[in-house]
Amino acid sequence: MAADPRSTPPQDLDRDGRAAWKRYRTLLLERGVFDQSSPELLDELVRSLQDARGARERISGRVVELGDVPEARWVKGSRGQWVESPDAQLIRHSLADALRIGDALLLTPAAARRAGVVVDTTAENPFTAYIPDELAPRRRRPA
Repeated sequence: MAADPRSTPPQDLDRDGRAAWKRYRTLLLERGVFDQSSPELLDELVRSLQDARGARERISGRVVELGDVPEARWVKGSRGQWVESPDAQLIRHSLADALRIGDALLLTPAAARRAGVVVDTTAENPFTAYIPDELAPRRRRPA
């Protein structure tokens, strides 16, 4: 018989990341879908969310400095053209990864429904509670 899946988050996650990992694990256990592969997927999910959060914080710092949200998400390229900043790209890619992993773990409501997992729609899902502000419409690049 296989050992129980790991029950503790990796130490390289920050305090918020470890707390999120534990909330997601609890949710997966409640849904009966936490298995041997779940801990590693959960690690990568939280790392992706942490990457997005760090990039968002750096952009927020530039917003304060520049006083202009579009200018913070876009930078001048080598030929003077406007290009998406590396942090904006990191947010987009990290959240895409997080959504794919969230689907694989049945954390997103749509994935849970497709798999026939009964979801308490009155309870807050810590995954979807974190994601919506990240998926706000992207700002248009400056003129």
